[in-house]
Amino acid sequence: MRTTAAATPSIMGTMTDDSLSLLTKEWLVTNGMGGYASGTLLGVATRRYHGLFVPDLPGRGRTLIIPRLDETVEAGTQTALLSGAEYAVGRIEHDGARYLKDIRREWQIPVWTFEVERAVFEKRIVAPHGQNTIYIDYRCLAGSMRLHLRPYLTYRMHDARLGEGHAGSFPVTINGGRYEIAMPDGAPSLKLCLRPHHGVFVADEVVSEGVSYRVDRDRGSEHIQDLFSPGYFTIRLTAGQSVALVASVEPWDMLDFRCEDIAAWKNWWRSRPPFGRTSSGGNSSWPPTNSSCSRERALRSRRWRKPPATKPGPLSRDITGLGIGVATP
Repeated sequence: MRTTAAATPSIMGTMTDDSLSLLTKEWLVTNGMGGYASGTLLGVATRRYHGLFVPDLPGRGRTLIIPRLDETVEAGTQTALLSGAEYAVGRIEHDGARYLKDIRREWQIPVWTFEVERAVFEKRIVAPHGQNTIYIDYRCLAGSMRLHLRPYLTYRMHDARLGEGHAGSFPVTINGGRYEIAMPDGAPSLKLCLRPHHGVFVADEVVSEGVSYRVDRDRGSEHIQDLFSPGYFTIRLTAGQSVALVASVEPWDMLDFRCEDIAAWKNWWRSRPPFGRTSSGGNSSWPPTNSSCSRERALRSRRWRKPPATKPGPLSRDITGLGIGVATP
C-alpha cells in the first residue's frame, strides 16, 4: 500500500527525522471563552484532556466531546491514516509521519502540510473567537484525493476520570447536510457539518477499544477507554478545493461561514490599528460590509457574552494560548 516515504519534515523551520518526538510536542487553539482544541503534532492523543472539540459549556465548564478524529486520505494507489490512536497493547495506529512535509504556525493557527503520492494538501485548525465552534480545514494544493473523516464522541469533563461521563453510542439526526447529536444532561446538542456543502456522511458505527493515553499511563493514572464513532464523512477534493469539518454547540445560523473567512477575520483583527486611530493603509475599514467576515462580526456583536469562569485545569500547567513546544511531563 505504501511504496515511498516523504522527505524529512520541517517542524517550525527545524528538520526532524524522529517522528515519535512529535508525541511530546503539543498544539493548543483556544476560543477566548474557555473552550479549546489540543493534541500532539503527530495527531495521536497522549493525555485524557486532548481533543478536537472541548467547548466550555455554561454551568458545566470544559467538556470533552470529540476526543479523536481519524483522517484517512486516498490518493492514487496509496491510503494514509494521518491521525489515529495509541492502544493499551502498545500499538500506535498512524501513518501521518510518513507523509508529513511541514508543520508551521500562521499566527494562532497550526498548519500541517502532507503529500500522499501526488496529492499535496494542508490541514488547519481554527477556533472562531467567542464561539464554541471548531473548524478542521483541508486544502488540496496539487493533485486529487478522497478524504474520510471519522469523529469519535464522548461526553465528560476534560479533566475527569475516563470512567465518568457518557461513553456509549450517540444517535445522529440528519437534515439537509446538518448532522445533530443530542448530548446528555440537557447540554446543547453537538452540530456537525461540512463547509462548503459537499461530501456525504456514511452511517457506520465503530467502537475503538483499548485506546490508551501514555502521559496519564506514565503518571499512574487511569489511561484506557473505548471510543464510539457514529460514522464518517467522505469528500473528494482536487487542486484548489477546500473543505472544513465544523463542530459546534452554537445555533446553526452561526455555522454558515467558510474557514478562510474566519482565518481572514483573525488576521484582520490582529493587524487592525489601535482603537481611536485611523490607518494610513486603510485596513481599519476592512473587511467590507458585504463580506462574510463582516457578517460574522455582526453576529458576534449581537450575541457577545462574558466568558464563563472556570477553575484552572491541567492545561494551565502545560500550554497556554497557542503552544507548539515540549509538553511538561
